[in-house]
Amino acid sequence: MLSGGLADAHAVIGGSKWNPPSSVVYVYGVGGCSGSLIGAHWVLTAKHCVSEAMSFDTGDGVVHKVDKSHLTPSGGDMALLHTPDAVSEVYATLANESDPPPSPSDPDLDNKINGWGGYKFNSDQPRQAFQRVTSKYDGVSVYTAGTGGAGGGCAVPGDSGGPLSHWYGTEYKVVGVMQGTTYPYGYPPDVTNRYSCTLGSHAVFPERKWIRDTTGI
Repeated sequence: MLSGGLADAHAVIGGSKWNPPSSVVYVYGVGGCSGSLIGAHWVLTAKHCVSEAMSFDTGDGVVHKVDKSHLTPSGGDMALLHTPDAVSEVYATLANESDPPPSPSDPDLDNKINGWGGYKFNSDQPRQAFQRVTSKYDGVSVYTAGTGGAGGGCAVPGDSGGPLSHWYGTEYKVVGVMQGTTYPYGYPPDVTNRYSCTLGSHAVFPERKWIRDTTGI
């Protein structure tokens, strides 16, 4: 749910382009979303992206059908999609329960979002952008905003379900699933203003056991 007050989460504004294929996939579901390929048969995305008939692609032109979706029993905005296909790509690394959550004291380049919205909706390549953490982790969600600096940007409609990732010294790990963005000063946001957008992401940490029990990952 991503918008100019609040709207459906469906494209990163600002930031920089990145080239698929990668672990960030485009999910064909409710309006189109993003997601993280976490294993050969599994995609992590947002619950509000789930519909009866679903599929995804990694950007290589091959569409993979989803045969089963799993919604988190916590009631949070998170879902796992299963495909019978064995998808051989780069897989996203998930944060574990023992990993420290992102913090407002993090450097701006420590947290980033990736989304397909810009590619699918604006005939552009998919994009990534750095975000800053705006408040202490509350055990459920991670709240971020644009950095206002080079490489910073905002999520917009197409990015829902895509990853919020945190730098852990040697690699980025997925710490959240994008849910929705607000634009306090209207849409489109001015990405040079770090207060132009705020993003809520459902955290991976409290869902890690469920993800592991469901996928073996």
